[in-house]
Amino acid sequence: YVSYYEARGHLEAFYRRIRWCIVALVVVTGTAAFAASDLVREYVVVSRGDASTYAEQINICWLALANAAVMALYHCLLAFLAGMRTYRLLSAMEVLFSVLLTALGLGALMIERSAAAVLLAHLAAVSISTVVGALLLHIAVARAASAGSRAGDGAAGAFAHVLGFGVVAMAATMVWSTAQFVGFYITNRQFGKER
Repeated sequence: YVSYYEARGHLEAFYRRIRWCIVALVVVTGTAAFAASDLVREYVVVSRGDASTYAEQINICWLALANAAVMALYHCLLAFLAGMRTYRLLSAMEVLFSVLLTALGLGALMIERSAAAVLLAHLAAVSISTVVGALLLHIAVARAASAGSRAGDGAAGAFAHVLGFGVVAMAATMVWSTAQFVGFYITNRQFGKER
């Protein structure tokens, strides 16, 4: 619907109306999930051979649910940016999230090697990315509203736009690949090649 409202010049009104609906839906579903956290803990968090305490299990459950709620906001934000066709901003958001997750994840694992540390690092990374993205989305919507409808900028401008997107997308892919490799490297160094 973002492109639909943008093409008709009603993007800013749509954005103002829909953002609070999305936040309300996340709050309602998040509250329902937290209310059922004991059930979620029992069916999702606990494994058969798990020797952890109830407090550890419920903390992991709450961290996972908080991550899910903030991730829902983050993905709605990315979908709105994609609908506006702001691909460079979208890629920049993904790069920001990847860099934050890699840095915070490594830092958390160096302090304490636990699921809670990883979930806290992920929650911090996605929360920061969501706040930064929301601010940038607000600016992008205001600019789109003031610019009116988009005019074509010719073949040279289109090529420059695609090239700019390609460079940012390539950087995002490289950061994500590096983040995947760093996790593998740390695991391999910690446990050796037999695992």
